[in-house]
Parts: sequence; C-alpha cells; structure tokens
Amino acid sequence: MTGAESLREVPRAAPDVTSHESTLEAGEVSRRRPTIAVTVGYDLPHNAERIGVRASVLHALLAAGASIRIVPPLGEDVLASGVLDELDGILLPGGVDPDPALWGEEPHPTTVIDDARDALELPLVRAAVDRRIPVLGICRGAQVVNAALGGTLLQDIPPGPIDHRGPADRSLHVHGMRIQPGTRLHEVLGTDEIAVNSVHHQAVAKVASGLRASAWSEDGYIEAIEWNSEEYWLLAVQYHPEDLHRDEVHARLFSKFVDAAVGYREAARRSTS
Repeated sequence: MTGAESLREVPRAAPDVTSHESTLEAGEVSRRRPTIAVTVGYDLPHNAERIGVRASVLHALLAAGASIRIVPPLGEDVLASGVLDELDGILLPGGVDPDPALWGEEPHPTTVIDDARDALELPLVRAAVDRRIPVLGICRGAQVVNAALGGTLLQDIPPGPIDHRGPADRSLHVHGMRIQPGTRLHEVLGTDEIAVNSVHHQAVAKVASGLRASAWSEDGYIEAIEWNSEEYWLLAVQYHPEDLHRDEVHARLFSKFVDAAVGYREAARRSTS
C-alpha cells in the first residue's frame, strides 16, 4: 500500500452508505446487477478531512456489471446495520497500512495507519468469510484480508532488484507475476505468468490459516492470496488491476468476481424461497 492514493472524494458529511443502483423494471429483480460494497478510507497522510476511493476501481466494477455501494468509515456498526443482508460481494481497495498491532508489532517509521478504516474493514472481512460473501481485495485489501484472518505483514520491503513502490504511472508494468497452476487466480487469469504494475511498500509475510498464496513476484514476494478451497470465492492481489482493466486478462478479475456475486445472490435467494 501507499499513502499516495489518488482519491475520488466522498464528502465528509455524506450518509454512512451511498449507492449506485441500476434501474429495475417489474419482474427484473433476478436480472439486476449484483450489489458490491466498496470500502473507502481517509486520504492519509495528505488530507485527514477527505474520504474517498480511486475512480478507476469504480469504473472497473461498473464495466464488469456491478452496482456499487460505497461504505465509508464514519463509525457506523456496519455488521449491526443490516448492510450485509443487502450485499452480494465486497471489494477492499488500496489505501494506507493496516495497524501492525494486529500481529503484535510496533509501527515501522514508514507505516501510515487509518484506524477508522481498520475498524470498518477487519470485522467486515471476518463477517464476509462467515457468510461466504465473495471478496476481492486489492493492494491494502489483500493485506487487510490476511491480517483480519490471523496472518502477518512485512511492514516495509527493503531495497532490492524491483522497486515495488513503482512509478507514478500505474498503467506501466513493473515486474512479472508467477501464478500457481490449480489456484483460483490461475483459473481467472488463465496464465502461468503475467506482467503487473506495483504501488506498495508492504507485503504479505505469514499467510493466514484458511488462505493460500497463489502468486509471487520475480523477487519472491507474495502477490496474491485466496481461500484455500474452491467452495468459497475470496481472492486478493497485491497489484492494482483496476489500472490495467482495459487489458481483458486483468479485467477478468472484476468480471469473475461479479459472476461470483451473482452466484451468491442466486444461492441466497433459493435458500429463502
């Protein structure tokens, strides 16, 4: 993750939850776009009065056929609010760093923490896993998933052959990513190796119980984690596919995630009918 996220602003006084819903005609409820929650955070360390998410994340989801519900860290107990009952999937986008107290460490000098966003996302991840709501994590999102489920992070990648912080232009490829055959990520992207961008200074260290690593950078850092069986769709990547989503291979992360959300919605509807 990096504190240098370019944000689409959500006003400080915005409602706790806002949404972008497609228009439904009578009898078309079953064909509506699946509702994907996108969590957002404060623009730290730059502007602690601004909340937002990068627009490219929203564009990639809309292009994949999702309806979007923005969930900001304004102190609402999302689990008690009933919001989860209205969701078909959860996307955790990039941002600043999870609090290393989660795995028993003091913050590194480069670590930037958004306590309010941690308080929102950590219980949301655990509740999503309990309910088997599909989850897609991006950059910080991958690290939050791992930390929420008991894994650890490397707080600052030391200098090496690859600069994982990457250039300002996120459309540029920074390094190759090797993908483990037989994993969900391999199924989604359909390749053993692919070039990716990079905008992070932390990395997954110990993988949480219930998860497995499914991709690595050329210098050996974990680039993707996922649920360790096919019965649940949870996938999280360290790179930023939203900035490469015009490439049809990277766009599959969003389209397959949305497909999983549709499947979750349909299964939930059958179980209550």
